[in-house]
Amino acid sequence: AITISGLDPASTYDYRIIVEATNGQTASFEPNLPASKSARAGKRLKILQPPGGAGSFTTNTDPDTQYPVILSGPTISSKTHDTAIVEWLTDEPANSDVQFGAESVSEGRTNSGVSQTSHKMVLSNLEPGSPYLFQVASTDAAGNGATTSAEGVFSTNPEVDLTAPEITEEPAVIYQNDEVATIQWTTDEDATAQIDFGTAADSLLFIRTSSSTGDNHEITLTNLTPATEYFYQVTSSDLSNNGPTVTDVLSFTTDPEPDATPPVLSDVVVTAAHFSAIVTWLTDELADSFVDLGTVSGLLDVTVGDASDVLEHDVVLTNLQPDTEYFLTAGSGDRAGNGPTESVEVSFTTLAAPDTIAPGAPTGLTGTAGNESVALSWETNSEADLGGYNLYRRLSGDGSFVAIATLLPTPGYTDLGLDNGSSYEYQITAIDRASPGNESDPGLDLSLSPTLSAAPTAPSDLSVDGEALQPTFSFTNAEPFSSGATLTYTIQVSTQSDFSDVTASESGITSGSAATSWTITRSLDDGATYYWRARAVEGDLTGPFTVTEEFTASTGPLLSGDFNDSGAVDFDDFFAFVDAFGGSADDFPDFDLNDSGSGTFIDFDDFFRFVDAFGTTASKTAQTVASTHPVDESAQIRLIADAGLDGTSSLPRDVVQLLVQADALNDVDAYGLTLTWDPAALSFTDAQAGPTAPDNNWFRILEQRPGRILLGNARSDGGLMETGVLAQLTFRLRDRQLANGTRIELEQLLLASTSGVRLAPAIPSASLRPSGFALGQAYPNPFNPSTQIDFALAAETSTRLVIYDVLGRVVRTLVPGQSMPAGFYSVSWDGRDAAGRAVGNGLYFYRLATLDFVGTGRMMMLK
Repeated sequence: AITISGLDPASTYDYRIIVEATNGQTASFEPNLPASKSARAGKRLKILQPPGGAGSFTTNTDPDTQYPVILSGPTISSKTHDTAIVEWLTDEPANSDVQFGAESVSEGRTNSGVSQTSHKMVLSNLEPGSPYLFQVASTDAAGNGATTSAEGVFSTNPEVDLTAPEITEEPAVIYQNDEVATIQWTTDEDATAQIDFGTAADSLLFIRTSSSTGDNHEITLTNLTPATEYFYQVTSSDLSNNGPTVTDVLSFTTDPEPDATPPVLSDVVVTAAHFSAIVTWLTDELADSFVDLGTVSGLLDVTVGDASDVLEHDVVLTNLQPDTEYFLTAGSGDRAGNGPTESVEVSFTTLAAPDTIAPGAPTGLTGTAGNESVALSWETNSEADLGGYNLYRRLSGDGSFVAIATLLPTPGYTDLGLDNGSSYEYQITAIDRASPGNESDPGLDLSLSPTLSAAPTAPSDLSVDGEALQPTFSFTNAEPFSSGATLTYTIQVSTQSDFSDVTASESGITSGSAATSWTITRSLDDGATYYWRARAVEGDLTGPFTVTEEFTASTGPLLSGDFNDSGAVDFDDFFAFVDAFGGSADDFPDFDLNDSGSGTFIDFDDFFRFVDAFGTTASKTAQTVASTHPVDESAQIRLIADAGLDGTSSLPRDVVQLLVQADALNDVDAYGLTLTWDPAALSFTDAQAGPTAPDNNWFRILEQRPGRILLGNARSDGGLMETGVLAQLTFRLRDRQLANGTRIELEQLLLASTSGVRLAPAIPSASLRPSGFALGQAYPNPFNPSTQIDFALAAETSTRLVIYDVLGRVVRTLVPGQSMPAGFYSVSWDGRDAAGRAVGNGLYFYRLATLDFVGTGRMMMLK
């Protein structure tokens, strides 16, 4: 924008614009010659102001004494844990001033002397998870003002923003002709905008970026070739540098001929107030907006316009006289310079007194409670002069409602940083654009209680492997709050255990089938210690972070604990350590891992450090290097699995126990074993030495990853391992649908003694199969509104499961006599009869009948 000063009152001026490119070439645009090519180009470039083809202006007769009018806002368009962006619009160019503070708006201030109609100010150095008051003011170039808004309220986010912006409206070509295409998309927060494009999908050679940030993004591609297919991809990163979020490669084809069709106007509506009026209309293509206005029909001597190209037009007329009839036409010109198209003349009369009619109370307030958060939404109000929504909150039944967010522009809000288990009540009101704004009565209250259980669980089995300075982070997937919901993940890496700085973060990581991995893209510092954590995201529900894990990035070629120089710390090194245990550090210096020095002994402190190093390799992958060992045919090993799946086992429901049983061992003083399973079916819980194992602190989990575990045990007292249970492991069943196909494999079992290391013979895997027919107790019991009935089939058979009332009448048939293969099953009853009607309180019986088994159980419906 350019301000021209020193003009004469009541004088008409023509103007032209000269543009100079970086290569020194100039172009002159003559706005007063609308038939010329230059004028059409000028219109397309938005240098005709006001819109509608005028290339001249007339100064006012009297000095400007009118204060600027705040047309919309102020609103908080985006916020993080320590920043907030405030935006508002004025009816004329004016400066920007924001006062803000936790207790009073006088505590802090930020301002800009640049005169503009669209105002955007960043508040920084805020406290995380804290409420703030704010107030904006604007003064025009003539010194009129300041126009001050009402005080608003917002709260900063409680945590550092780790989430990349989400593209809520996919990129679309909103306008195109033979040489130009405009692409628009929307993000859920303030973000950057970039388009890579070209004529080949695999070669996007050209880049266009937006000079400003926002949540509604629009970039115009120029100098295109007619009738040509172009490919493009958009990216956005937020103000916390999360991202970029990248779309798929999309395409469009430019028109073969120039656009020569003017826009079509419809639905012109005027909403009049005391000193202002709002004029709205629609066009069939993107076009600018202008209104010609006057108090005499046919003599419309005032033009108000907006150069933004939109389909839904909204022009606010200000500084009108009360109780006065006005006449106007609305008009729009498209980006190709077609038009302007103008409406027929319409009239309206301003109100004699200020507008005191508030919008209707918002309806349809609903919400979802999550982990330390509540996500709210409501129906959109239809008033043309709607300014926004105010949100109020209180602890249930505790005092008055307090505003937590004001002038929300859209019907939705996520309230963060809440206390799990506390009950919160919410009210929502609507407020119009009057000054001061008229606020509606609140809609119906809504009460919600955030809870940790109303969110996905935390991921488990965290591990770090891969390249030393660009490692891969892996974990077993979390479980969603809603069955079948899609999860994404956020990972954060920091040099501080409290994550006060962010070395790297990634959000929106796509979930793997059972486990998820992510490789960091930046190089870490060699020898530095880092901390990392992960959490799951399910739509608006954010799960808790995992326990923080520590790791060191190191490219050192020597591996602590690699006693045989194989390039890996593995079971061979474990057995070597067992042989050296108790010896002098002078005799076994390589085993003195804690550097205790001469005169000390190899002890458990050294062993614990060895366990920490187990699984590393010289290439910095965590794959254990397999060695060739002879097979000990005398060893007899088997896996025994039991599961709490049918109600008859002593184990709790969905708990799986595995025993590694040695029926015969010969000359064994140490062992190391590797077990694998499907992590989508089972989640590892615990491992213990068997009851016959020596009690000497040697039993250890040497390495654990999703679906894989390495265990070791030894005797350091000169004795040998006895037959019996070598190890006892506990798992939790993650998905009952996978129970019947679940197997646990003994990948390898190494047996060691002073005579060497041998490999145990291969054995069958352990599978979860019922040993007989069984009918479990309904769970939960009593129940409301549904319960689960577990049963087991030892062989394929015709199966029937029926619910009866106390009179023996059939209430519902859950399994109708169909043939079912052997396995574990769980059937849900929703407390309804065969007609879909909810049953009443009382005792009910369930009966399982097969060709070889009949069982009955009882359960209580208690509402």
